[in-house]
Amino acid sequence: MAMRIIRIVLIITVFLSFAFLASFHRQAERIVTTIEVTVVDTASSSAIVAPPPIDIRELALALPDSLLPFCHGLNSSKEVALSFDACPTSGENHFNRTIANTLIETKTPATIFLSGRWVQEDTAATQLLATDSLIELGNHSFTHPHLTHLTEARIKKELERTQTIIHDLTGQTPFLFRAPYGEYNDTLIRVAKGLGLVTVQFSVASGDPDTSFTAGRLVNWLTRETRNGSIVIMHINNRGWHTAQALPTIISSLRAKGYRLVRVSDLIREVSENLTEPTLAHSPIQQSGDPGEKDKR
Repeated sequence: MAMRIIRIVLIITVFLSFAFLASFHRQAERIVTTIEVTVVDTASSSAIVAPPPIDIRELALALPDSLLPFCHGLNSSKEVALSFDACPTSGENHFNRTIANTLIETKTPATIFLSGRWVQEDTAATQLLATDSLIELGNHSFTHPHLTHLTEARIKKELERTQTIIHDLTGQTPFLFRAPYGEYNDTLIRVAKGLGLVTVQFSVASGDPDTSFTAGRLVNWLTRETRNGSIVIMHINNRGWHTAQALPTIISSLRAKGYRLVRVSDLIREVSENLTEPTLAHSPIQQSGDPGEKDKR
């Protein structure tokens, strides 16, 4: 009888031991699985979290001095930037709404350089341009003077005043600057950069301030002269005499030729990311300005 009790106790003990070991094994597996999942999840999170994008303003200001003023994008990239100047002019019709409508309706990116005085005289137009995410605003001085003839202090005042006016009205702070009349020198570029502005000029002058340049001539000229990376200059104020009529065809013709229309900042981004590329182009403009830029005021 005693032996039977001992055997029963041993059987119960062995059973409980196996049950405990099985339970412990299952718990250990759950712990290991949890650790593995946590590690995998952590790795996945790290993999999908991309670094914050570099601000295009930083890229622009980091361009080497040898590429300033910025006149052209990459020869290897089939992209073209359409740019417009809004200069202060006498008389009425300071803003050609048809040009703005064409850009907006055709979803065409563009860079528009505003003079501070123009902004003051047509705040509604400025606000309209600022609402389109495909349009970027640049600084075109305040009174549109010959900046290379001014002192550093006066240059700084011209640019700072325009920065303040554009920011106060639109909430945007331009980082691109185009000098009036296509005139620049090292001093102007340096002062502008000190104010957080990158000097931009152009490689293809439309000649639209010339009254003899009909819409047809504008279309033919620009579609013939435009190349990969070109920055085209036109006017959105009343000095672009036939720009509004020509612009729809200019846009459709360039797109038909396979060009992607972009903003100047998009060209800058590409250049900054490919500074060692042999096809990087830097085309100087005429120091005295193109014929269409003269006597604008």
